[in-house]
Formats: sequence, C-alpha cells, structure tokens
Amino acid sequence: MQALNLTIDSPFALGSTDIKIDWPDWAYIEEFRFSLRNKKTNQPTDWAKTDLEGTIDWTNYALETLNEVYEECSAANWDGYNAQPISREKYFEASKLIRMLPNSFPVPDILPEPDGGIGLEWYQEKYFSFAVGITGKNMITYVGRFGKNNQTYGTETFIDSVSDVILNGLKRLFS
Repeated sequence: MQALNLTIDSPFALGSTDIKIDWPDWAYIEEFRFSLRNKKTNQPTDWAKTDLEGTIDWTNYALETLNEVYEECSAANWDGYNAQPISREKYFEASKLIRMLPNSFPVPDILPEPDGGIGLEWYQEKYFSFAVGITGKNMITYVGRFGKNNQTYGTETFIDSVSDVILNGLKRLFS
C-alpha cells in the first residue's frame, strides 16, 4: 500500500501556504475503505462514521443496543423483581425515536425500565442529565436536570417528529 505524502514548504515562514500533496493510487484507497467497511467487530470505529462536519453517526450502534435490550427484557420478570416485559410497540417507538434524533448529540444510554418502558439517557456530570422514557401509545416522558436546583419534566406526544421540548432539553444539556 502506498502512503500519502504531505510536504509543507517553509512551515515557519510567515504567510507560507506552499503545500504539496502526493496522492497514492486511488485503487489502494478504495481497497482500504472496503476492508474497513467489511470488518466485523464491536469496536467503536466499526459503527462510528463521521459526516463532513465531524459529527459521529451513532444510529446503527444505538439500534443494535436497543435490539439487545429488547431481547433480554421482552419476557415478564426479566429483572427478577416482577418487571414488565418490553412490548413490540415500545420497541418500535424507541427505534423510530432513535432514527429521528440528531447525531449532533452524543449516543444515549439505552435502558429497560421496570414498567416495561425503554429509557434513553444522556449524562454529563452530577446534576446534569436528560432522560426520555418511551411509554407506548405515541407518548414519551422526559426529565432533565441542568444544575442542582434546576429541572424540567413532562409528557409529550410522539408521532412523526421529535418535539422541540426534547430537542431543546438536549441542546440545553450539551451547550
């Protein structure tokens, strides 16, 4: 495989912009990209793809995690303490929500809830977190903490888009 050579002439000269790039054969680049795409492991580099702005696309990783949670918690008493099973309805709503969330936010933790719901949680540090609960029937609950004495919570309808309340809560957490 050929290496990419980058030369900067006079890097310490004021105003120098002389940059020379020797590109390797494109076939080698395509072969390398193909080998990365076909690599099958659970390493973050396998699911982390970035767009031109450097935003990580975590959707596939989150959907795989959701599948695991659903498989482990779709039977009654999955926790040994009489937890309700996660229904297919809640699984599909969670899947839909994950696909609609902007990748500009970090990947959420995906957790089963004892009442049979599915939770998506983002945690910054102590007293700074945001959680969304998928409860079924096109309703989601949310709670956000933005400091020791500052929180918001409520219920929103979820049908065809993520509500502004949820998006604003995430923006507030990660601004």
